[in-house]
Amino acid sequence: EKNVNMKVMLIFDYLFSNPYINVVKGKKLLNTDNYTVSKRTILKLVELGVLKKHRYWKNTYIAEEINKIIKDV
Repeated sequence: EKNVNMKVMLIFDYLFSNPYINVVKGKKLLNTDNYTVSKRTILKLVELGVLKKHRYWKNTYIAEEINKIIKDV
């Protein structure tokens, strides 16, 4: 549980610099070659309502609320 939370927080923190993410970028951020670890971490953020699948870009997720804040600043 603690390890999962750390992974979620790493990706969550990244989203403030770039509100778009895919599994490949997640692997780099988490310093892993494991696709499943990255995918599960991203899906946890989807479950929490932070991310949703991008409407047009396949396999990309967006943090819409963070994106709105970034655009308004």
